[in-house]
Amino acid sequence: MTEPTTTTRSFEPAAELLLRIGGLAVSVLLAAGSALLEALYTTARVGDSRAPWSLLAAIAGNAFLVWFARFTVGRRWAPIVPAGTWTVVMLLASYRTSEGDMLMAEANPMALGTMMAGFAAFVVAWWFLELRRGTPRR
Repeated sequence: MTEPTTTTRSFEPAAELLLRIGGLAVSVLLAAGSALLEALYTTARVGDSRAPWSLLAAIAGNAFLVWFARFTVGRRWAPIVPAGTWTVVMLLASYRTSEGDMLMAEANPMALGTMMAGFAAFVVAWWFLELRRGTPRR
């Protein structure tokens, strides 16, 4: 005589999907918030020289965002989403409003350096993650 099999519903796939979606949402919010703060701090000064806080925050923060998105979502394409969010916010911050205001001052080398270094940090961090052995290829 065979034992009756009990059917148990596993909620693990649903919980994993929710965690992945939540991780992607958190990475997008972190990218938008960090881009906004970095854009605001591009005009910061220490004495007569410009302070590099936004540049350093862009490099460190964007490298963290790549790692966070990659390992919370578990997909190779995941860092594209916060990178795109960060880039869009930075580009919007560099445009002049109809009233003539700009979030990042024009002719500001720190703003240009922050945008370039931030995007380069996304690319380099993503490249290093893909070169790592043992990274799941999906």
